[in-house]
Amino acid sequence: MDQVIQLMTKGYVNSDDGKDTPQDPVTGIEKITLLEAAAQVFIFWFGGFETSSTTATYCLYEMAMNQDIQEKLADEINSVSQKFGGLSYESIMEMTYLDKVISGQ
Repeated sequence: MDQVIQLMTKGYVNSDDGKDTPQDPVTGIEKITLLEAAAQVFIFWFGGFETSSTTATYCLYEMAMNQDIQEKLADEINSVSQKFGGLSYESIMEMTYLDKVISGQ
């Protein structure tokens, strides 16, 4: 988002070393419009959303088609949740079978 805002306000993005690098007059690059910025933000959002929803959909489909995977995963989730007293970051990190189901191993 910061880079999109820089493109809207300056017409260029600051370099990694933090120094301003003004627009090169030879290239003639102009600032982006609000509509172009909104399109870029939408693509960023959609790209992040689509990969997550596709992964979740594929996992649910595979579990529906393979009852043994679903049961094994449910057993792991129940046992680890009891061990940690509920779902937390630490309990999810402990779920090795869940990691395998999501990563497709």
